Amino acid sequence: MKKVWCAAACAAIVSLPAHAAKPEVPAMPIAERLPVEIVLAQQELGIDVPATGAATGAAVGGLLGALIGTAIDKAAVSNGEERAAELRNQLVDYPFNQRMEAALREKLPSEGLSPQPQISVCNAPAATGAQFLAIGCSVTPATGVLVIVPRYAIDAKFENLAVQVNAHLIDRETKSNGKPKVRNRLTYAYHFNFPIDQVDGEKPEQTAVRWSALGSAPLAMLLDTGVAQVADMIVYDFSAEGRAERAVPKRGSTAFNGRMFNGQQVRTGKDWVWSRMGKHSGGALHGYYPVSPDAVRASVTAAASPVPVDAISVADAGVAPISTTEAPAADAVEAPPTQAEAVDTPQAGTP
Repeated sequence: MKKVWCAAACAAIVSLPAHAAKPEVPAMPIAERLPVEIVLAQQELGIDVPATGAATGAAVGGLLGALIGTAIDKAAVSNGEERAAELRNQLVDYPFNQRMEAALREKLPSEGLSPQPQISVCNAPAATGAQFLAIGCSVTPATGVLVIVPRYAIDAKFENLAVQVNAHLIDRETKSNGKPKVRNRLTYAYHFNFPIDQVDGEKPEQTAVRWSALGSAPLAMLLDTGVAQVADMIVYDFSAEGRAERAVPKRGSTAFNGRMFNGQQVRTGKDWVWSRMGKHSGGALHGYYPVSPDAVRASVTAAASPVPVDAISVADAGVAPISTTEAPAADAVEAPPTQAEAVDTPQAGTP
């Protein structure tokens, strides 16, 4: 059974990632029986609101600037939450955590990552800061634990829906005072994006209406695709091909379906493209699936047709298949204590 990740772990001190001259290169596979801890911290669609108030506040300066910046950010969050209400209603029954767990359990066993990963799952409070989630599901001392934190969100302007996974390779030990110490060795980022077709002069609230108008089935289809894609990204990144490709710095941009995206193209399908960006090895891997509402509805209608569709035709439609069976029961894990400290600066990963 799953155990709830202790909210008190938010007291941990976590160092932010930084690039190193020579990042660690994990073995291939990382381990035959790699400990993998999936931290589930989200119960509904997230809203990504940029902290624009901070810049305004800094320009004004002093206490007044801080107050102005806080007010701006608070208003932006409030507006985003209000616009997202109908979209969240459309996704209220979408089992994101279960779909993600099922996809990871199915795909993580692999030659480059681990033939027999030992997977545990825990729930973290939704309000927990992302930097604290790298602690994982336990405080038991261990070397080489892969902590995976999935997320799905839409930006405040409603231009892009995204499924994301942040992964951290960590070591845990217990200090002489009994508190756990966590060393974040490597950090990996995988984002699969659904940018909606742009309309000149359209306001965010109007774009939000276009997303909601898609309906529950098309939105679920997109998220299913994103879940499958980020799981594939992790496996690819640790494969021989992915490791070799990742080691080369990536620059430039990628042209796909009449649009430009950041990063150098590394893989592509009929309706999606992956790109890598970053001057250093260990840059983030991003995927893009441009969304045309009419085309998405047509794909869902075709998928609902009683005519049998084989695996090749599904792939041609650009929809990544994903098991809809219920995930097996997760291993029981220990909840962290009231405090945890993380030390050492993590490196950008180079599988």
